This record gives sequence, C-alpha cells and structure tokens, in this order.
Amino acid sequence: MSLKRLVTLVVLLAVIAVSVVGEGHAQKNLYYLVVGVESYADPPGGRSQFGSLPGLALGALRVADVLDSWGAKGGSILLSSPQRFVSRKDVFSALDAVIGQAKNDPAALIVFYFAGHGLSEGIAYNHFSIPGDYVGPVVLDEVMSTEEKTVYAGTVVNKLKQAGRPFMALLDTCYPADDESFRVPVLSATAQQNLRDVAGVLRYMNMFKEPNPVVFSTSPGDYVAQVPPPGEGPEAKKKIGPLARRLMLFDLRSKSRGAFSLDELVTVLRDPRFDPITKPAVSGYMPEQPLRIQRSPAGVQVAVAYGTAQEAQPALAQQKPDPTPEASVAARRLRCTLNVQGKNDWVTEGGSIHSMETVEVTSGSAGRELSISFENGELEFVAPQGKKLQQGTYRKSERAHMGSEARPGLSLSWNGHGCNEASGEFRIHKLDFLDQSEVVAFRATFTHVCDQQGSAKGEVVCGLPAKY
Repeated sequence: MSLKRLVTLVVLLAVIAVSVVGEGHAQKNLYYLVVGVESYADPPGGRSQFGSLPGLALGALRVADVLDSWGAKGGSILLSSPQRFVSRKDVFSALDAVIGQAKNDPAALIVFYFAGHGLSEGIAYNHFSIPGDYVGPVVLDEVMSTEEKTVYAGTVVNKLKQAGRPFMALLDTCYPADDESFRVPVLSATAQQNLRDVAGVLRYMNMFKEPNPVVFSTSPGDYVAQVPPPGEGPEAKKKIGPLARRLMLFDLRSKSRGAFSLDELVTVLRDPRFDPITKPAVSGYMPEQPLRIQRSPAGVQVAVAYGTAQEAQPALAQQKPDPTPEASVAARRLRCTLNVQGKNDWVTEGGSIHSMETVEVTSGSAGRELSISFENGELEFVAPQGKKLQQGTYRKSERAHMGSEARPGLSLSWNGHGCNEASGEFRIHKLDFLDQSEVVAFRATFTHVCDQQGSAKGEVVCGLPAKY
C-alpha cells in the first residue's frame, strides 16, 4: 500500500467511525430485526466468492423465537432464498420500519441480529456484514465504497443511536482482517508509531465501548464456524451461527426466571465457559443503567419476509471486468460422493468429511469453473485464465477467485469453515459435458491447504458410481 493511500485511508476511517451513547429505563419492551443470509448471488458469468451458508435461516428463526418468548412487541424477520437475495436496501428498510415502531414506545429496547458472511480491514477493524447481492470486489482499502455496498456496523449503530432508544446489535459473522503493520520504508519510526496510535483509537471506537452492546461472534482477524443448535431431533443436523446457539442456550437455562438483565445476557455471551462448542462473543459493552427484560408472551405476530434482490449488485468500479462476460452458467443436479481426510487443518478440524447426496453441480465462465454445492459446504475448481477445465493435473493452486488469475483455483468450505488463503493441487480424472455446458460426470482428487496450516486430501465423484 502506498504512503498516500495509507494516510488517506486512515483519515477516511476516522471520518466514518461511529461512537454510540445510549440511555435506558429499568423495564424494556423488545422490538427486533432478525436477518439470516444463507444465499449469495453469482455475478454475471461467474460464481460468488461468498459461499452459501445453509442453516443460518433456521438460526435466525430460532433467535426470533427467543425474542418472542421475551415478550417482543414488534419485529421483522428477513431471510434469503436461492432466488431472492437479501440486499443492503432490504436490511436498512426493515431496520427503519422497526425503529419507527420502537420510537412510539418510551420503554423500547431494539435488537438487531445479522447472520451471514462478514468482512473487516486491518487498520481500524471496521466490520461489514455482507448482504446476499454483494459480489465485491473485496477491496477493503476502499472503505467508503465497501460501506456503501454492505451492512456496515457503524451505519447500523448510528441508525439505532438516532432512534433515541436503548439497543443491542448481534453480528453473527466472521471478522477476518489482515493486521496492518504500518511498516512503510519512507516513514520514520515516529511516524509509523503515530499511525499505529491513530489506528488504536479507531479500533477502540469500532469495539463500541458504550452502554448499548454491540456483540460480535469473534475477535477481529478471526473466523467462526457454524454449529448445531441445542437439543436433538432433525434440526440438530443443521448448522447455525454461534451467537444464535449461545442465545438459545441462555434462554433454555434461564426459563425458570421471570426476568433478567441485559448485563447478565451479554456476560453469558462473552463467557468462554458457558458453551464449549462455540467461541466466546466479543463486545465492548459498558453498562450504565440496569436494563431488565421480562419474559411474557409475544405481543404481536411477526411475519417472515424474503429479500427482494433477484440478481447481484452492479460491481464496484474497481472490479476487473470478467474476461468472458458472455459466458453462461449451467447447473445440473447429480448424485455426488465427497470423501476428505484432514490433518491439522481448519476446514475438517483435523477430521474427515464423508457425504453422499444429490447436489447442484454448476459450470460457468465457458467451462473454466466448476462448483459443487453440498448441504454443509462447497467445493470449487477453476482453471487458469483463458483455459477450460479438462482431464489433467493442476498444480500450485490458490483460493478460487481470490488468487492469481494465471493459476488454477481450488476452494473447500465445510460447516462454516472457510479459508482466507488456500493452496494445493488437484487432478481431474473425468469431466463430461452435455451440449458443452451442463456437467454430467465428474471425478477429481485434490490436496487443499488452508491458511498455510495442515492439509486435507480428498476425492469427489459426481454422476458416476462411487467406485469409479
């Protein structure tokens, strides 16, 4: 990053950072917006860099159930589907509607919950929740452009602050960020330290150390995995956000109590001993007045709405044009078997993956890309720019769509575990198309390395006998 760009970015971050002050009364009536983004739109002629997150809609519905059991007086549930994506406009329009309800109640407490992909940057740790129609590019040193296309935490908090009512924001997303060192050769040690000091102030502000809790699933620079909901039954096979699970557990373990304080709730969400399956949440919450929540039947019937976007947003101006904009995307459902064995890797957590299911196999960019969408994850193969996937070995692969266009791409995600960087290699043993578009048979073996730690070796077979 150039010196001019770095200094300009620090100034911009200081301008958009938001500090929030709230006030409260003892007894509160809940008004909420719950958002669950499972599906992400593909850009024309390609595949989204944000994989689907099956299970987050279930988690959002269960969060709403918990809030209803706490006597919610008003609210909204916003979900996505493979054809109806949640847009930034959908989120803020729904939030404005909930704020409008809460403004008429002096005892209102507004709760905002978002589950989906998340992004950040390494200077100020600004947090961006990703709507379903966002395709990028992920250019986090263009913070202002990213803020205008995503659900920026600062914008959410600012809107809630302007409502004049106490609030709680729950951001159930990853928080990836590459820490900026500010080591610029032309800067003196003093100048570098000054930039670090400014960044430290901005990071402090973006932790929202205020009376209204803003709760993150994890710390800046970290990823989180989807987890099963509490209990048994069919839903136990799904994967929800970690904050959703912690909220549900708190509700289950405190049902005998008629009331509890917001401070108690946030303390539990941040407690590393509360739930061994999830990471402790992170929040700069600094309570000033005790806010009590009384359990009672919900005061309203809350309807479920779906996103209105049917295609991806126009790309940001910085995005490189697709080299094959005229290429179509063809999808076909095939019976696929996936077997993966991990060793000290993040995606499999050092374990194994065994899945046999009928899934959507998609080919895009004139045969350059192939992706397989399983219930709990996704596997993607990409040929170097200007080439088509075919039988053969592809070495020195990088993360699909995020590495060099001159190299092959390989990405594996499972149960909410994805990689910031990926490397490895893959070999395509068989690849057959119908009318040169839809994949009808595919077999590949691969080695996938996630964030330079451990490795996972696997095989995927689609449209062929498992022993092919």
